[in-house]
Amino acid sequence: MSDEAEKPKAVKVVDYPVKMHISASHIRPDCSGPTPACSVGLFADAMVNGKKLELQGTASIEKHGFVLLVPGDYQARLAKDVHLAGDAVIGQGYEVLLPDGVVWHCALSGITE
Repeated sequence: MSDEAEKPKAVKVVDYPVKMHISASHIRPDCSGPTPACSVGLFADAMVNGKKLELQGTASIEKHGFVLLVPGDYQARLAKDVHLAGDAVIGQGYEVLLPDGVVWHCALSGITE
C-alpha cells in the first residue's frame, strides 16, 4: 500500500467557494423524516450572498457527536441546486466546511428578509 492511499484526501478551501456567515445555531427536534420518529436537528441562521437563511442538518457531525456551530465565517459549497427544478429553493443543499476540515451537510429550510 502506498502512502498516497493511506492519507485522507485533503480538503481545499478553494473547493468551497460560497462565503457563509453563521450568526446563530440551535438544536431542535427534527420530525421531517419519512418515519413518524423525530431526531435531533441542528439549525443555523446564516447569511449567504446577502440573503438571510435558515439551514437544517443533522446535529451529529462526524468526529464531533452532537454540536452547535460557533458563530462566524465559514466556507461552503452548493451540493444540490433545486433552482434547476423550478423556482422553489427550500431544500437546496449546502456542504459547510468546518475549521477542522469536517463537512456539515445541510439544506435550506427557511428564508427571512
